[in-house]
Amino acid sequence: MIRKRLIAGTGALALLLAISFGPARAAAEGWSVVPAPSDDEPFDAASVTNEAGDNLIVWSRKVDGHVQVFAELHPAEGVKLAKAMPVYRIDDGAPIDTDEIRARGDAQNAMWALTSERTSFWLLWDSDTEVAKATDAFHPWFVGKELHLSVMTNDGSMREMLFPLKGSAAAIRKATGVRAE
Repeated sequence: MIRKRLIAGTGALALLLAISFGPARAAAEGWSVVPAPSDDEPFDAASVTNEAGDNLIVWSRKVDGHVQVFAELHPAEGVKLAKAMPVYRIDDGAPIDTDEIRARGDAQNAMWALTSERTSFWLLWDSDTEVAKATDAFHPWFVGKELHLSVMTNDGSMREMLFPLKGSAAAIRKATGVRAE
């Protein structure tokens, strides 16, 4: 489970990763809207669980007139992650190394990504509008077919995960208020 608090004066998101969040089972169509795993005021998140039991959550927050959208990964029960950030791609798109997102956040004194044994999260999108343009890196989450994710586990092996994106657009819009152009 994540606990989030805003660091006063910076607007940066600090996440403390404490207790693991058991993967919520997705609805038959894949994506669903569930309560976000947070100790803050309740809010919604879009969620999907793959056949292996890995859970992917998309949630948002508003900061200083911007909407920030995050992805959060909870591996299947019994799987422990190394502290390395995942790499993902949608369909045949270019791979996105979430460690680069972490580094960009660090350069701004903002926590945009982090991995612990049971959770990994990263910033997907930051915008002053709630419309993801076709040129935005977040847009494929609405129109893509499949998300391919690779992450190192604590035993040094790479875990390959596949998540369907069918139904993601409706769930993400309902949970975050963000829609695709």
